[in-house]
Amino acid sequence: NLSEDWSLAFLILPFWLALRRIDDFRNRREPRKYGFVYGLCFGIVALIRLNNTFMIVGIVLGLGYLLAKDKRWKELWQDALMFVVGTIVAVLPMLIYFICVDGLYEAIYCQFIYNLKYAEIWPQISEMSYARNMMMLIPCILTMVVSVIYDLRSWHHYSVIILPTAAVFFCAFLSGSGFAHYFALLSILVFIMTVMAMSLGKWIALASIAILLCNSEYYRHAQELVTISAKEFSINHLNGKYAYYSGAVNSIPHEERNDIFAYNI
Repeated sequence: NLSEDWSLAFLILPFWLALRRIDDFRNRREPRKYGFVYGLCFGIVALIRLNNTFMIVGIVLGLGYLLAKDKRWKELWQDALMFVVGTIVAVLPMLIYFICVDGLYEAIYCQFIYNLKYAEIWPQISEMSYARNMMMLIPCILTMVVSVIYDLRSWHHYSVIILPTAAVFFCAFLSGSGFAHYFALLSILVFIMTVMAMSLGKWIALASIAILLCNSEYYRHAQELVTISAKEFSINHLNGKYAYYSGAVNSIPHEERNDIFAYNI
């Protein structure tokens, strides 16, 4: 369950590029290579875990809105094309490799179809699940509010990127049976919100941080994220798991072990 951790690097890069150039985005063209980088990161993150691409989708929606609002249709199509090219560059090596080893269907099944089947067997989402997810997603709401206040006071345009990104993430994860590690991606928004809140004044910063700290559900899962690695690699824990997994592997026919990616046991 480290897909979120590995995705963070490829989410921070497009965030940094977009926020870095958003203020002069309307005055001069954003380098076309940025669209390529957004697509490249999208493709890489999609191969790690498709759900984690929602933040890049929010960034693209924000930039697309600015171009459409100013009726810069040519630039919009050029950027969209560069985004597609970047995505293809990221995905193509994987496709070529699995075609060469005659395992393309298995790769697609493990990367995408299996996750859809996995989600189908989730229990019915209860009111408690919605309430828990809402508490975990408090950083999305805080970041949207703080970014709007920050832009109004400083004449920046950061909220054009942050609002759609936080909103897309919020809607995507509100109704799911989210595990704690899904919300590790929120560390990006927590960092941005904290920096902006501190720039606005100590009372706004203290209030924002206090809301996070008072959210026991968020704190508990944040603590779980920090301690889970130590737990998973403890000797006693591994010894207990070894016997279970050895029995599971032994139940798979020997001649099938190199061909099976996911086995119903």
